[in-house]
Amino acid sequence: MTSVSIDRVIAEDLINSKISHIRQEINQILIKWDASLAEMMIELTRNGELAEAEVDAISMTNLLENLAKYEQLVMDMDG
Repeated sequence: MTSVSIDRVIAEDLINSKISHIRQEINQILIKWDASLAEMMIELTRNGELAEAEVDAISMTNLLENLAKYEQLVMDMDG
């Protein structure tokens, strides 16, 4: 793996931009399925109540995992 040096402020800005983008994607999916919570939307899809939402539920799961990863990066940077 290659290592690159980057200014901390730039790194924080890039990470925060990525977090914002992920949150926007999550909100778009929630609006599409008239849901208020991501976990609830995923559970309703699992239970078959939102059968057509399977692809979005998979995307939502991946988005939530990525969001947690980037939020952890911010916390690690704050040290």
